[in-house]
Amino acid sequence: TLTAIMALTVLTGCGSDPLEDDFVKFFNTDMVPISEKAGEIQTATEEWSALEDENAMIEYANNTLIPLVDETLDLMEDINPETDEVKSLKNTFQTGLSAYKEAFEMAVSDLQTGGTMEEPMAKMEEATAQFDEFDVESDALADELGLELE
Repeated sequence: TLTAIMALTVLTGCGSDPLEDDFVKFFNTDMVPISEKAGEIQTATEEWSALEDENAMIEYANNTLIPLVDETLDLMEDINPETDEVKSLKNTFQTGLSAYKEAFEMAVSDLQTGGTMEEPMAKMEEATAQFDEFDVESDALADELGLELE
């Protein structure tokens, strides 16, 4: 799920290392609006999951959930890290968001055609794995830099 990105907060550290500066900017500036959108996506996902009518689920996914993910992906396009390590973090997160969007597009298709929802669930697991990898990579880089993710 997206709960991992909602936990992004201030980093502490000092120094003038380009990697450290890029990492701190990424979390303290670049990811702030992404984190806010992630909260909206999480709420929308919970609301979508609570719907019982298939047509309502299709409409909500198409009109609310998928557009929220698209908006977040658009915001990600504006983030331009300078270091390979932070570029990798951005890519991992962006890949997770894309898989999340694809999972809901697949779910809409399955709801429309009476599909089994197996493929959308597998795609959702793929998205979750990407978000988990983002967390692991972020924590490892913070540790390497002597920074603390709070």
